[in-house]
Amino acid sequence: MPNTPFPAGNPARFLARIVVPAVILSVAAAILAVTAIDAFRQAPKVRVTPVAVVRSQSAAPSLDGGVQAAGWIEPAPFALEVRALREAVVAEVLALEGTRVEEGELLATLIAADEAIALRGAQAELRLAEADVSAREAVARAAEEMLARAIEPERRLRIAEAALSEAIALAAVLDAGIAEATLLAQEARDLFERRSELAAAGAAAEGEARRLGLQADALDARVRALEAERPARAARRGAAEAELAAAREARETLVSERGARDEAVAELAHARAQRDLKEAALAAAELALARSEIRAPRAATVLTRSAVPGARAGGDGPPLFTLYDPSQLQVRCDIPLKDAARLAVGMRAEVRSEALPDARFAGTVVRIVPQGDLEKNTLQCKVLIEAPDAALRPDMLVRVRITTTEAETRGGSETVAVPREALRAVDDAAREADVLLAIPTGALARVERRRIALGAAREGGWIEVTEGLAAGDRVVLDAAIEAGSRIDPVESLKGDAP
Repeated sequence: MPNTPFPAGNPARFLARIVVPAVILSVAAAILAVTAIDAFRQAPKVRVTPVAVVRSQSAAPSLDGGVQAAGWIEPAPFALEVRALREAVVAEVLALEGTRVEEGELLATLIAADEAIALRGAQAELRLAEADVSAREAVARAAEEMLARAIEPERRLRIAEAALSEAIALAAVLDAGIAEATLLAQEARDLFERRSELAAAGAAAEGEARRLGLQADALDARVRALEAERPARAARRGAAEAELAAAREARETLVSERGARDEAVAELAHARAQRDLKEAALAAAELALARSEIRAPRAATVLTRSAVPGARAGGDGPPLFTLYDPSQLQVRCDIPLKDAARLAVGMRAEVRSEALPDARFAGTVVRIVPQGDLEKNTLQCKVLIEAPDAALRPDMLVRVRITTTEAETRGGSETVAVPREALRAVDDAAREADVLLAIPTGALARVERRRIALGAAREGGWIEVTEGLAAGDRVVLDAAIEAGSRIDPVESLKGDAP
């Protein structure tokens, strides 16, 4: 059998020794060809000019950069956690992350069958308590009316007591009058008898004796008349005593009615207290049922959601939702401790994000956390973003530059300037524009577009650049060149720099 270098029965060896090296050599040859073509291709000669370093006349940041730090966006002043206020199982979730919700809008519901039953029971108990109060009020009104009618015996008792006292006093006067009349009659009778004896002996006048006899008879008649009044006086006293006894009995009835009234009033107060307790129990049942609906406390956007149908909510669990206001954002940034002494609340700041590379957002330092981080060797501060873009979201990484010196805010520090003819896509309202940078790549240069912030206009057709360029950069002057081109840069100084 003839020897063959690659047996037909071993294709793997054939691929490894012949096909793979051939492919590698082909790719290398193609790369060399493309490189050679690019190297021999004629790059156009394009006028470029270096930026000028000038003394700034605008209130723009200076080249020393202020205090710069990395940070991340968070809600200002904090996110709003929405929790379940009772332990229950989530029944339905009606809002997801990123959903815009209005104040009072339903976010989720909890299973609330037990709470609904408890509410109906509390309502029934309150109706029973209200009925009991109505009954007690009727009893109390009746007792008040009975007491009002029983007030008369009290006056009657006072009159009876006065009448009895008067009868007793008149009886005593009568007894004294009878005693006095009896004594006078006895005295007159004794004088009459003595005068009669003297008149019989001729020692006194008979007329005097008869006068004394008549006087004695008159006094006897008076005694008999007074004695005749005694039964009437006794009867009057008896009547007064009877009236007094009746009045006292009526007063006892008054005391009983007053006691009944007081008892009715006490029972009414107890019934009302029971009704108040039932009202409180009903309010608690209504609150428990109302807490089965998780609603947004204010207009906001859902940042995070942990609510899932069938999951347990409440207790020590996480918040069901976290809400934030997209128009209220701040940057939480870590400032190196070496720069911490330069910070102050109220300082102006600039925020930039990779999500919006061409945008800059103004901000203000609103809070400096008093406690430093020993591990990071930093101090944390909060920068409020003014008019944040809708594309900015919490936890996005950003860069912050804080203006810290008077020179930065007042102007007069160094900055850079470019000729006006180098500007493209100028936005006068935003004071922004694009320029094309010539980035050296060996003997040639690569053209790159960059967004810059414009400052004050200068003489000779120059304009200050407050952000986006640095000393040493070169900008393209020819308007026909586009970003991404390879050029052969030709230095062309644009007049005298300011």
